[in-house]
Amino acid sequence: MSSLLVVDESIVRFLNGLLVSNTALGAMVFTISLYAVYVIPFVWLGWWFLASKKTRYDLFSSMFAGLVAWEVINRIAKLFFERQRPIHELPLKEILFERPENSFPSDHAAFMSAIAFFFLLRGQKKAASWLFVLALAAGIARVAVAVHYPSDILVGFLDGFLAAWVVSYFHEVLSKLIWTPLLRLAQKLHLA
Repeated sequence: MSSLLVVDESIVRFLNGLLVSNTALGAMVFTISLYAVYVIPFVWLGWWFLASKKTRYDLFSSMFAGLVAWEVINRIAKLFFERQRPIHELPLKEILFERPENSFPSDHAAFMSAIAFFFLLRGQKKAASWLFVLALAAGIARVAVAVHYPSDILVGFLDGFLAAWVVSYFHEVLSKLIWTPLLRLAQKLHLA
């Protein structure tokens, strides 16, 4: 057994054990692991109505980076790497409903970290900090409920960085070709 797998399993067992012995903590971590990713669209929507035109372009690109990390980079990675979720491999208490697909890399971590990394790369450190806190909390919670190993989360963050970097590199082109027409449409519909 590789040393990475031993570390992964040890961390999952430790965090999962904390939840089994503490019902209140388990409920809180369960909620974070399941719903943290859904906070992003609500924050995005609220931010949209308060944002300047430049920030709206950043919001478009950040969400696009998240989708690229989740639906492109992770999907490609999952074609080459298959890893069962810890709940299927280790004798642990199931805290979250069973997920059918493999765990490597984490889609939640890729999506959430891509958005955070995008804002960091655009120099918006305060927004990036809050988004990283949310992404880390979700990642740790998903390890604790045994749907991911820590390395799944780490590679998800790497995928998120890659997507954010690529989208940030092409941000000006995306803004001219795609985001400007979308923003005009939103303005005509009185959504911006």
